[in-house]
Amino acid sequence: HAGQLTTGALAGIITRQPGGQPLNGAQVLLQPGGIRYTTDFNNNGLYVFHDLEPGTYQVIVSANNLEIGAQSIAVKAHDFSFSDFALISALPPTITDTLPVSETADYDVYEAIGVRFSRPMNRQSVESAFVIGPAVRGHFIWSNDNTVVLFEPDISFEFSTGYTVGVKGSAVDTSGRALDGNADGTGGDDFFLDFTTGDLDPTKPVVLDFFPVRKDTAIFLRDVLRVMFNQELEPASLNENSVRLSENDGTRIALQIDYVPVSHSVTFIPKAPLQTDKQYFVTLARDIRLPNGEQLAKNFNWDFNSQARPVQIEFLDDFENMFPWADPDDSPFTHGTIPDSTRFATTQERFISGTGAAELKYQFSGAGGFLQIDRLAATLIPAGDNTEFGIYVYGDHSLNEIRMFLQDIDGEEALPWTIISWSGWRLLRFNLRDSPVTPGINGNGKLDGQEIELAGLQLNLTGQNKGQLFFDDFVVSIPQSPVSIESGYAETKEPADFALEQNYPNPFNPETMIRYRIPESNEARQQVSLRIFNLQGQHIRTLIDAEQLTGFYRVTWDGKNSLGETVSSGLYVYQLTVGSHTENKRMILLK
Repeated sequence: HAGQLTTGALAGIITRQPGGQPLNGAQVLLQPGGIRYTTDFNNNGLYVFHDLEPGTYQVIVSANNLEIGAQSIAVKAHDFSFSDFALISALPPTITDTLPVSETADYDVYEAIGVRFSRPMNRQSVESAFVIGPAVRGHFIWSNDNTVVLFEPDISFEFSTGYTVGVKGSAVDTSGRALDGNADGTGGDDFFLDFTTGDLDPTKPVVLDFFPVRKDTAIFLRDVLRVMFNQELEPASLNENSVRLSENDGTRIALQIDYVPVSHSVTFIPKAPLQTDKQYFVTLARDIRLPNGEQLAKNFNWDFNSQARPVQIEFLDDFENMFPWADPDDSPFTHGTIPDSTRFATTQERFISGTGAAELKYQFSGAGGFLQIDRLAATLIPAGDNTEFGIYVYGDHSLNEIRMFLQDIDGEEALPWTIISWSGWRLLRFNLRDSPVTPGINGNGKLDGQEIELAGLQLNLTGQNKGQLFFDDFVVSIPQSPVSIESGYAETKEPADFALEQNYPNPFNPETMIRYRIPESNEARQQVSLRIFNLQGQHIRTLIDAEQLTGFYRVTWDGKNSLGETVSSGLYVYQLTVGSHTENKRMILLK
């Protein structure tokens, strides 16, 4: 076309990385042709080549102490081609700044340690090369450009303690160059700094410990949060204005707050379960004070994340009614107690939810004391692989041992002993399949079958011979299936207090859970049957045919008939008969 040039041009910007500053005096070599260009000193980093014959050119860029850059670029007639270069240092990475600086005294025990590098670093190599002594549990926080890393203690450093922090020479940047820790121009050297933390101020309330720790993850949706202080607090200063839990948008979470004077601790429990996979913030306000009026030096904050996996939380016993529990002295295994000073009963003195809890007052007469509290009504725990269950225990710091024991198809199995080394509320929580068990009566040291029941509690004298414990809310958390529940099938009428629930999940494949409740009766045990039929009325399988106590139960059907064969997709009826009462519901097996 008329007016079109037969040659082309090539241009670009040369910068230093990180930072992106334009390079002055950078040397540019164009091949073939051996044409050279030097960027000016106007801080623009621009290079330009004119009147180039169409074709492919090699552009080589260099500057003092920077890595050489090279690119192949196509040039077209009557066109401008653009290619920018970002050069990185040819020198090994160094540490340019720290927090604190070396030899700092009186460093805040709650503050993070910070290190700034001269260029982006490989995160894994730095974290592996990081050392601190004395040892401190903590976590790393990185800047987006990977040039700054913070090491934040999970709780705090120790007061009045000297620390040495190091980054070994094995740390490398994103290009693989080893750290030059002593800034002598050669990589592979270690870097160290020393600092000393400040003293504990005995005139003010000071946080010594807390749970969850900073940046903690997978926190149970109804766990007990706690903070321990250095000395006695003014109870009136502890309320939902001074102890706050909030979501990241500032929404407040209602809490039940308890002060435990003997351990200078505060426990707080969400009144409703937290949401899954969400960040939460704890704030302890300056309003928290000592009895003499001295306040917290400043607001104390930290954050954590709730568990990511959705669960259904159910209460298997809220301890509002003591009828399912026997007195410790009724057990033949209880020994070494003083009967008049040992009892298990309901109380309204302390509780997690509702209006009451269970209280165990105990006194042992001497060494070797042991007590057992038997549960009289069967309470079925769902036997899924990821089912977790637990009980809230208000500890007395007696250093005695406590545990739950379970009943499976062959006998009793006991969960691990827990030493009562705390005061206040604590959730004792176990995974049904992962927790080790020891055999009890007729047990074999493992949980067998699908029907796992809570059988009772045991207390072993290993510490103080006298104490007081509280128990509330025996809970179970069941992982939620992505399959939705379907309901609305025809149901037969049931008597009051009789319940057969819709199976879950429904539709299902390959297994589903059926829940039912046996009502109270004049008889201690009632004959119960749970059977599966197809729509033609043919009997498929009997899941339960036994006498059972009043209570809630769960049964899993694995989609197989009485011969162990997997049945075909379709509608099925499950029928519960308790005494003279019968109820039917429908479910769908969908493959």
